[in-house]
Amino acid sequence: MVFISISLSFLLTLLLYIRNCFRISCQSLEHILIFNICNIHFIIILLLLLLEAGDVESNPGPRRLTHDLSILHLNIRSIRNKLDYIKDNYLDFDILTFSETHLEANVLSESLVLSDNFSEPYRRDRNSHGGGVAIYLSKELIHCRRQDLENFWDESIWIELKVNIENYLIGLFYSPKSYDQIFFNNLNLNIEKAFHISKNIIILGDMN
Repeated sequence: MVFISISLSFLLTLLLYIRNCFRISCQSLEHILIFNICNIHFIIILLLLLLEAGDVESNPGPRRLTHDLSILHLNIRSIRNKLDYIKDNYLDFDILTFSETHLEANVLSESLVLSDNFSEPYRRDRNSHGGGVAIYLSKELIHCRRQDLENFWDESIWIELKVNIENYLIGLFYSPKSYDQIFFNNLNLNIEKAFHISKNIIILGDMN
């Protein structure tokens, strides 16, 4: 084992240099010193790793989008029969939404994966003969499903999405009837509730 002798003043100088290079906050430096001052070797290794990396991410996680968010919606009429078509034509979108998926619970989401760049779909099924909705999202996106918004309509899915510094809500709907007043009343109530969460709302689907 190799032991390194280093003065505290030199260590502080090195820490300040790291802070200036990578814009680490003074509070973060305090935490490093307070909790690790008894382990000088740990600090040296940490600083060397920072220097080697050449950059520090202040908010680690999926990387920020470097392009405008792209969304596609299709009334697919049986998604199982069109998976190859989707893979050949639409994988360059960030979000894919589909109505009339014609799925049942016995169809595993694992069998519906499009590529390594997309998560398994969020689904709400009716049956294999009609209806149903599904959403695919790029794995680069920070998102969560908002099932608390899905109690207004059976064939609907809501996703909360963070794109760079903005929060969005995406609502996907399918209404099987033309000019269904009950559906549109419920849709209006749903949007009103969603507005309490975010003012950036995107509505997609087949609403007849």
